[in-house]
Amino acid sequence: MFRYQTMLKILKLNGNRISTIQREAFLGLNKSNGLVTLDSYSLQELVNLTEVNLSNNSLNTLQPRVFSGLVNLRVLRISANRLRHLTVDALRPLKKLRKLDLRRNLISVVSAGAFSTQSSLLHLDFSSNLLSTLSELSLTGLTFIQHLNMSNNIVHKISSLNLRFLPTLEILDLSWNSITEIGTSSFEGLSSLRYLILAHQQNLRIIHLNAFSGLTSLADLDISSCRALESIDKNAFESTLELRSFDISYCAFRSLPPTLLDWSRLRTLHLSGNPFHCDQELISFLPGVLRQFDIHNATCSSPKELIDEDIASLVSSYSYFFGVHLIS
Repeated sequence: MFRYQTMLKILKLNGNRISTIQREAFLGLNKSNGLVTLDSYSLQELVNLTEVNLSNNSLNTLQPRVFSGLVNLRVLRISANRLRHLTVDALRPLKKLRKLDLRRNLISVVSAGAFSTQSSLLHLDFSSNLLSTLSELSLTGLTFIQHLNMSNNIVHKISSLNLRFLPTLEILDLSWNSITEIGTSSFEGLSSLRYLILAHQQNLRIIHLNAFSGLTSLADLDISSCRALESIDKNAFESTLELRSFDISYCAFRSLPPTLLDWSRLRTLHLSGNPFHCDQELISFLPGVLRQFDIHNATCSSPKELIDEDIASLVSSYSYFFGVHLIS
């Protein structure tokens, strides 16, 4: 109906007998409101509302009790605004909220108790903000959270996020942050976590002993495009029984510990773009692993005799270079 009314700013539907508004009825009404302030109690009469979209405005704060009355709200989208601080009172009335989208704001502070009444929240998107840390009390109340997106913030240390009290979390996205190392027990307590995304950490250099301890349900790990990452401890994992996808493509690995994980359990593996040094230890196990997945885009960067060679093809014909015999 409104598909071509792209410049419409005001639409009044009061005093009518409309009983149903079909999905996409307002498709085309793309003009943002430019809201800077939303007053307290301004939505309190909308008690049956289940979804609110305040995205693409200029909101710089959420007034106390601004969402009072929205007792049945399930989805709240406030992306692409100018929020800097999530206060303790802002979300308190929204006890049935299941999805909260706060991406593309300027949030650097989350007050202790900000989610104290959000026990129903399943999906929280904090991506593209200015968060460097979260206090332990900041996440209190997220009893059943399943998906947390913290990508594209300025996190330096995972321990500063205090994630260990989120035992129901299944998906964690920390890509595009400033993490420099992954220390021991960084994810301890996340026993339900299945998908962990740590890609695009430009300052990440090392993954320590037992860095991934406690992740007994982990199925998919993405550490790709960490251009400075050159070292991972051979005992970084406590258990890899559930791990099915492992992506360390486009990092700075020259070698990998043969016993890092049970390679045979994987279903997908991505290793391309690393400057592998094809010495005796590496070609004693990696060619066989790559052939298992029919991977032919991982190549040697050294020694000079093997530069650009497909690692999967390194069989007996190259074994004599190292004085050993490899079975094809």
